[in-house]
Amino acid sequence: MRTKLAIFDVDGLLLNTERIWEQVWHDIALSYDFTTPGELVFRKLIGRSSKDVRNILKESMSDKQINIESLLLAVKKIGIQRMETSLTLQPGATELLSYLKKNNVTLGIATSIEYSLTAERLQKVGIWDLFDYVCCGNQVKNAKPNPDVYLRILQESSISPLNTIAFEDSPVGAHAASEANLHCFIVPDILGKEHFEDNDKYHFLSCLSDACSVLK
Repeated sequence: MRTKLAIFDVDGLLLNTERIWEQVWHDIALSYDFTTPGELVFRKLIGRSSKDVRNILKESMSDKQINIESLLLAVKKIGIQRMETSLTLQPGATELLSYLKKNNVTLGIATSIEYSLTAERLQKVGIWDLFDYVCCGNQVKNAKPNPDVYLRILQESSISPLNTIAFEDSPVGAHAASEANLHCFIVPDILGKEHFEDNDKYHFLSCLSDACSVLK
């Protein structure tokens, strides 16, 4: 079946943001004297909506007197500063996007991150204008791992799931794609293949550009 639509996650897949946030959480944990290393805390948050992040942090830090909102503000401040100088495309992203465009494949973005931040970051790396459809976590009722962001793009594009593929890096995102009945190419970033559920809709790649040969 010919691919007509490709839908991409952003953080950790197209952009190196997950690595930036992982280091931020590592540094913040030292400042706040976490009982758990910051990078391990962050791994629980990958792919989650802001609401889920708050709930996970409250549960994880119930034994410590930490103001979650103050913590998140500190994390956000440092993260934004570091992205000004460290934000880049992930390996193979340019090659894959170019290949899909040359083959007249419609492109979409499905992310848990809010719209304004998604637009800002993709504009910064010069790929925002490549995408025909964008659906972000603050535009749907239920963010990933629910399939809402994917289902909205499928509805707006009127393209069948049979002619659509998803690209993800996290178990949360891959599950959302599967729930939308999409085959999903996965390029694991921080969380390795062992963190993903068994699913015949999943296809693992070592780099985004590897998908070019698979799709030929």
